Amino acid sequence: MAKPVSQKQYVKKRGLRCPYCGSEDIEGDAVEIDAGGASQEITCLSCGARWYDLYNLVGYMIKK
Repeated sequence: MAKPVSQKQYVKKRGLRCPYCGSEDIEGDAVEIDAGGASQEITCLSCGARWYDLYNLVGYMIKK
C-alpha cells in the first residue's frame, strides 16, 4: 500500500479522497459521537484502505 498523504493535505482536500490512492470512491460507516468529538470509519472501495475521519465540535446552529 502506498504512503498516505499528510494529515494537513487530507484536511485541505476536505476528506473527499482516499489518502492512499486519491480515489473519490470512498464510503463511511456510522459516526460515533463522544464528548465534543466524533469519529467515522472510512473505506476506499478502490484500493481497500481503511482509516478514521476525526471530527471536533465547533458550535451549534439553532433550528428555525
